Amino acid sequence: MDAVDGMMAAIICGPDLIMPSEWMPAVWSHAMPQYESKAQAQKIMDILMKWYNSVAAEINASTYQPMMAVWEVEGSTEEVEYPRTGAWGSWRG
Repeated sequence: MDAVDGMMAAIICGPDLIMPSEWMPAVWSHAMPQYESKAQAQKIMDILMKWYNSVAAEINASTYQPMMAVWEVEGSTEEVEYPRTGAWGSWRG
């Protein structure tokens, strides 16, 4: 999820408008899923667009915080925030 969040942020911050039809295949690694129905496809698209609009609103309000993966450290109760996949998403965007 953090990679998709980073990709959306990069797309939004870019100088050109990129239509969802252009970036949506990258969410699925260019292998669009097979939906059981048009209603299911629409629901998933609505969720992704709601997320995209939320990221855009946060960026415009200067409140955006990148999503971080949280990893547990083996043998410890400590958790570490790991930005690697979010950075990968930003690079892809």
